[in-house]
Amino acid sequence: MNFSIRVCNFSHQWADDDLNDDHTLDCDTPLPSNYNEKCFIQMSGNTRIEEDDRSCTQMTRIWANLTSTTNIKMSRSDGDVFCDAADDTAAVTEGYVVCFVDDSAVTVGYEMNVDPNEDDYTTDIGHAVTTSNSWITTTWSVTDDGIEQVTLRWGFLNNDTLRFDRTNDGSADGLVNITWWVIEFENGTQSFVQNLTAEEVDDSLLEYEMNFSIEWETNRTAAVCSDSFGAGGGTAHPRVPWASNIKDNDSITLTRGRVGSGSQNPDLECQAVQWPFTTSYETGTADDQCTCPSSGNFVIDDGSDCTLTEVCDIGSNVFRLVSGSMRVLTSGFLRSAGCYIADFQAFFIHDSGGAFCGPR
Repeated sequence: MNFSIRVCNFSHQWADDDLNDDHTLDCDTPLPSNYNEKCFIQMSGNTRIEEDDRSCTQMTRIWANLTSTTNIKMSRSDGDVFCDAADDTAAVTEGYVVCFVDDSAVTVGYEMNVDPNEDDYTTDIGHAVTTSNSWITTTWSVTDDGIEQVTLRWGFLNNDTLRFDRTNDGSADGLVNITWWVIEFENGTQSFVQNLTAEEVDDSLLEYEMNFSIEWETNRTAAVCSDSFGAGGGTAHPRVPWASNIKDNDSITLTRGRVGSGSQNPDLECQAVQWPFTTSYETGTADDQCTCPSSGNFVIDDGSDCTLTEVCDIGSNVFRLVSGSMRVLTSGFLRSAGCYIADFQAFFIHDSGGAFCGPR
């Protein structure tokens, strides 16, 4: 089995009086030391509270970021402002830390105390990205008052700038804290991203379909959507969220359980994210080309990344992958009398490449 990502699941229990917590990760494979360049957190909408008051659902919005290879720091809003619970309510947050083991790159950024009434907030990524194979995910929350009416929508303004749009509602007084990640897929892995925006969607609709111009493979494509409202006052309860679903290979369907009221026309934004074909590595740079040994065992034990693009037959000798990685591309084939591989997730074979380990 070949992998381009590693996923670490986590489940965090909030006590009823907790607003700020640290969660210690328990991963089968430790996060890499450069986790801020290779990993991101995905947990949108994955918090359940132990309270049936709809105003308490403000406490399901969790802001999180990685602070080490083993720790996630998380915060949530104070529920005492509108929530009728006697105390801040207990909750459970489920999520994932996703780390790339290929050449995909992650950039992380933090926006603190952003005014929720400010439209079109922008921030620099720090470098230019190729938007056709890059996408954005976030965690965010709002300080104290105002969370009920604050929604957040995001996208690329251009190839080096992010744009965030929030509810323009003068009654929302809380400040928004955001962690964002820009994920750039490795080139040559048959991945792509397409972004569409629909503004001022009729507030009477329960379902809306976004039609894209590029077809994708549904078994490796995800819908990453966000929304914001341009009008509607009050602090009674959160805006009705939209659920997104890929039903075919060129459209995303968004649904919600209740219509808006009083010109609460939402703006919707969706990214169709076709993930890399995990066994496809069509190119290798000169720096990481493997050198097939002329004699003796073939050993990788220095943490280097090796790409094999030719037939390497080491006869009665053995191949040992102790630390580092091996990628066998279409034109590559490894033959040996035996193989020792410390971590099979570091050994990739293209679907037309191959390896044979054993006596002949």
